[in-house]
Amino acid sequence: SMATGQATRRIVAEQRLIGTLRAVGADQRTIYRCYLWPMILNLLIGACSGLLISATFLIVLKEPWRSIAETLPFPIIYALLLAACCMLLLRLRIRETMNKSVVENIREL
Repeated sequence: SMATGQATRRIVAEQRLIGTLRAVGADQRTIYRCYLWPMILNLLIGACSGLLISATFLIVLKEPWRSIAETLPFPIIYALLLAACCMLLLRLRIRETMNKSVVENIREL
């Protein structure tokens, strides 16, 4: 929720920029990619740090490597589902902004 909240706040704060980009011909996909990469970077950093912390706890608790291999897929699947949900919400926020008129986007908030 922190990743999508940050992206949503950026989209709301940058509505004027989005309106300007639309005025010069940027489509929804181009604007989506502008906000997608920072979100992916945030999610990757969070997922990697979570996996490292989980592996560290398993090693400190003297669990065998077999248990690490057994438990590793669950956080990875969770991170992938989280990333898919964040990207979907980002797409919805951008679509919501794109549904407004260009003049309304450019107008000072």
